[in-house]
Amino acid sequence: MKVLKKTALAGAALSSLGALSTAAVGQETLKLTFAAGHSEIFHWEKHVRETFVPVLTEALAKTGEVEIEWTQAYGGTLVKVGSEVESFQQGIMDVGHMSGVFKPAQLGLMNVTYAMPFGPEDPNLVTDDWN
Repeated sequence: MKVLKKTALAGAALSSLGALSTAAVGQETLKLTFAAGHSEIFHWEKHVRETFVPVLTEALAKTGEVEIEWTQAYGGTLVKVGSEVESFQQGIMDVGHMSGVFKPAQLGLMNVTYAMPFGPEDPNLVTDDWN
C-alpha cells in the first residue's frame, strides 16, 4: 500500500484551499487539523466549518479511497491571528487561513491585490458584472 501524502490547503479568506493529493489503495483515513486565529463569527471561518469541511469530506468519501478525520480549532484556541504561517511550518496545523496582510514578506502573492495599479477605486464598479 502506498503512503498517503498530506498536502496543505491554504489561502486567504477561503481562496485558500489548494489541492489535496493522495496516492491510496483501499480506504485510508487522513487526519487533518484545520486551525484559524479568527473565530467562527467571521464568514470565512463559518463557511470552512459549514461548507468546505463537509463538501470535501463527502467528495473524498465518494471515491472510496480517502476518509478525512478533522480536528477543527477556531478563535485562537490552537493558533493566534497572525501566527498561522509559523503554525503551518511547525506542523501544528495542516489546513488554515493565512492572511497576507500579517506576513507580507512571506505571502507576497496574496498581497498582489493591495498593490495593483490601474484598478477602479469604486467597489460597486468592480462588482457590477457580478450582480
